[in-house]
Amino acid sequence: MILIDYSERRPIYEQVAEKIAELIIRGVLPPESQLPSVRSLAMDLSINPNTIQRAYQELERKGYTYSVPGKGSFVSQKTEYPGRTAGACRKGHAPGDGSAASEKRDRSV
Repeated sequence: MILIDYSERRPIYEQVAEKIAELIIRGVLPPESQLPSVRSLAMDLSINPNTIQRAYQELERKGYTYSVPGKGSFVSQKTEYPGRTAGACRKGHAPGDGSAASEKRDRSV
């Protein structure tokens, strides 16, 4: 589920992209699964479709998804994603350790 925090300073498209990326990383959205259409997700979240489109573009730029013209956006086959590897927590990047990644996570909670 994607929840938007309207009081947060980050743009809404960044929040949406981050939430979808988390769903991909956790395996809730498996590889090759189709993301909801821009229009349907915009209606579900009651936000502008351009905001969803920008979030999807950001996810594609980071390698989480790919798009097929006329078909939609799909989760990529990658097993590791930028800034989020399976061993990240084991390497000392735990929440609250002062790293940029943990500060970003702390702000979104």
